[in-house]
Amino acid sequence: MIGNTQLMRILRLVVVGIVLAVAGWAVFVSLSSDERAQPSLSAIRRVLPRPSRSVPPVTHHWRSDGLTCPVLKSKEARAAGAYGDADVRKSVESDRVHFTIICSWPASRRFREPGKDLVGKVTLELIVPAEQSVADEIWQAKAEYMTTPVKGVGEQTFIQTSLPGGYFPDPGSWLLARSGNAILSVWLMPKDLESKDAVMKVEAVAPAIVRDMLASLVPA
Repeated sequence: MIGNTQLMRILRLVVVGIVLAVAGWAVFVSLSSDERAQPSLSAIRRVLPRPSRSVPPVTHHWRSDGLTCPVLKSKEARAAGAYGDADVRKSVESDRVHFTIICSWPASRRFREPGKDLVGKVTLELIVPAEQSVADEIWQAKAEYMTTPVKGVGEQTFIQTSLPGGYFPDPGSWLLARSGNAILSVWLMPKDLESKDAVMKVEAVAPAIVRDMLASLVPA
């Protein structure tokens, strides 16, 4: 039998799905008949809003090939229960231009110490294009609607937090960070998904965990 909490999550997923479907249809009807038959990235970009966010000054250039998942070592990560090695969920190399690795820190292996159970799940998507211009374009597209900056993390970082009962199906914090040609998209979920206090504690420790991840990048 479906409980009230599960029902609310299902309803929020349905609402998000409807919004995405409407947005996709708006893009589709804006294309020409030829573009509808075989839509290209340039055609889709033509009808989508152009990113207006400025690009921060570049201070680093990181190695893009041979990406590996970070090893979280900071005291903040350890205190939250998000530390140690990660599992590689996906590794992608696209024409030696666009390199991506997706990492996760599974709770079953991370919680080795009593009481270290604040963070229930950590997922990182690390994108490191070889060309800075490609990194700039990806950053502008991803950061376009992020509005809450985080100081002292990379060249520029934003955070967005969803509380229990919000529009997103699962509560937690999403951070988008940039350092040179590296773009990190990090999602942190608390172990207690029903607790607003747990979500806010995850939000507080999230910047330190992202700094931990940035420390693993290798200079080109």
